[in-house]
Amino acid sequence: MRRSFFLPLLAVLLLGGTLRPTSAQSGPEPIATRSPRADVRADVSSPSPGRSAVRSRSHLSIWVGHSVGAGFLLGTIREGRVSLFGLRYAHVLIPTSAQNTRAFDGPSLTYTADLVPAARLYIPGEAMPDRVYRAGQSPQTGLTTYGAGAYPLGLRLTFRDGRPLRPFLAGQTGALYFSEAVPDSRGRQLNFAAGIGAGLQVSLPRHSTLTIGYRYHHLSNGFRGSINPGIDANVLYLEVGVDL
Repeated sequence: MRRSFFLPLLAVLLLGGTLRPTSAQSGPEPIATRSPRADVRADVSSPSPGRSAVRSRSHLSIWVGHSVGAGFLLGTIREGRVSLFGLRYAHVLIPTSAQNTRAFDGPSLTYTADLVPAARLYIPGEAMPDRVYRAGQSPQTGLTTYGAGAYPLGLRLTFRDGRPLRPFLAGQTGALYFSEAVPDSRGRQLNFAAGIGAGLQVSLPRHSTLTIGYRYHHLSNGFRGSINPGIDANVLYLEVGVDL
């Protein structure tokens, strides 16, 4: 009788040992329960689709522009033609360097300064004011003069700055000095210049850019001469630049 009581009890104890929970057992963590934080950290450093890499805050470029038509807002000489060749330095003012990341996709404000080593101005004879000409000049000759100058003050507002295609608005002001008085001897060789316009900047490989722009360009002597008719021109320009 005593043996028949202990045999079932021993069987229950042995069975309970085999069904003990295994949560305390050590082993590798299942793959499905691993934290995705490491993968998230790796993805943060890579640019999002459609966004460009971080660009330098300073930029150097060369550009060439030519008027495709005369303007009429300020100047009264409507047949003048202007050609310009320039070097441009640009530096991003806003956002600050701490905000200039791959994730930035808002507007940016950039300071620009232009050196214009070569400028050409042409005014046909029939467009001269009051048909008064320099000594020894025939009425059919008009004016063709060359000069140089600078636009030291300029601002550019770029939209969607983190994208490969970036539209912008821009303005600049400065002065040009010509070899002859503009538009004739009653004017001045030194003329003030200002422009406002818009364009599109495109990112290229190796931290370079291509810009296509339009500028409404005004040129006048600022009432320093006997006459100040002013010359307005619709200028198209092409610019190629690289980050510094």
